[in-house]
Amino acid sequence: MTARRTHVIKVGGSLLERADAPAAIRAWVDADRQRDPAPLQIIVVGGGQPVDWLRRLDQRGGLGTQAAHDAAIAMMDATALVVASWLPGAVVTDDWRAVSRPAAGDSGGAESPTVFLPRRFLCGVEPTLPGVKLPVGWAVTSDSIAGRIACLLAARLTLLKAQAFATPTRADEWEAAAERGVVDRFFPAVAAGIPQIKIATLGEPGA
Repeated sequence: MTARRTHVIKVGGSLLERADAPAAIRAWVDADRQRDPAPLQIIVVGGGQPVDWLRRLDQRGGLGTQAAHDAAIAMMDATALVVASWLPGAVVTDDWRAVSRPAAGDSGGAESPTVFLPRRFLCGVEPTLPGVKLPVGWAVTSDSIAGRIACLLAARLTLLKAQAFATPTRADEWEAAAERGVVDRFFPAVAAGIPQIKIATLGEPGA
């Protein structure tokens, strides 16, 4: 048995607000799969405006840290289901074993993309796994969640965002990117364990 080649794709929640989001996201995922059909695509979706609302509510004192965390990752499950509805044939799962199991080898054919609902993984599985664990709090967003998954799977990672940014290549550059809000504050801690990272936009082809 050999490890399955995997590409983790984080779809920024703000992209869901675009009028052309269904077609644009579908076209990007299809182009990526056509360019390199062997890897399994695992799609993690940001929480978007619902999570922004939770963040504002928490800032006003309406939520505690744990409650905000729990609600935010529940929102990510909801936005993931929205994106899955835009990808014909996509597999939807919240089962970590379904995305982490080894494979006998690449078949050379394209697998359907897998849209991963992260709440079950984050609440019960992720804290038990080795490596840099994700803290509870607003320092972690879908950037670090997708990054943690990529670390555990030894997968390449694409952060699909609304605006174009040059992809950092060094630890200090990731720290600077976090300071500018390009990625979340915790992401530099997980970036070191990811084999390959690219920041991409919907206006360019797959990574």
